[in-house]
Amino acid sequence: LKEKIIMKRIPIRGSIELTGKCNLNCIHCYAKGERKNKDISFRELKKIFDQIIKEGCLFLQLTGGECLLRKDFDLIYSYIRKKGLIPTIMTNATLINDKLIQTLKKYPPYHIMISLYGSNSLYHDKITKTNGSFNKTLQNIFKLKKAGIKIWITSVIMKENFSNFSSIKKLEKKD
Repeated sequence: LKEKIIMKRIPIRGSIELTGKCNLNCIHCYAKGERKNKDISFRELKKIFDQIIKEGCLFLQLTGGECLLRKDFDLIYSYIRKKGLIPTIMTNATLINDKLIQTLKKYPPYHIMISLYGSNSLYHDKITKTNGSFNKTLQNIFKLKKAGIKIWITSVIMKENFSNFSSIKKLEKKD
């Protein structure tokens, strides 16, 4: 199967940035200048989704900025799941709410990739430049785990959190 996919150049995996906007202000972010750009409409996104499905895409990564900032995220997510795409969501997890968790339970993603920059607020909030972001992220990680949603923790290791890396790894294993 893998050889057929490669030979026919079928794009089974893709990624789409739903917005450049973000509710955090991370020191390492490359998209700061993108935050003012206008988001593509849901109508246009549907055309893109339908086209990539037609080309054979199965796995689609939803990213941003912070993709959950889109007011129509539930609509976007439900649309692609009903069309058969298997999404991965990249998020800082601060905006996850009970309504979204119910949607994710009904239409599970492949997994949710959550950015965590420290094992405590001292490290994490310093990097995100947003007080309280660590607590929101951690609280929502536990909510997702409790709901049975598969998550991956991702970290950008830099001089500001390098000494905390082993503690981040320990926190990842915590239930």
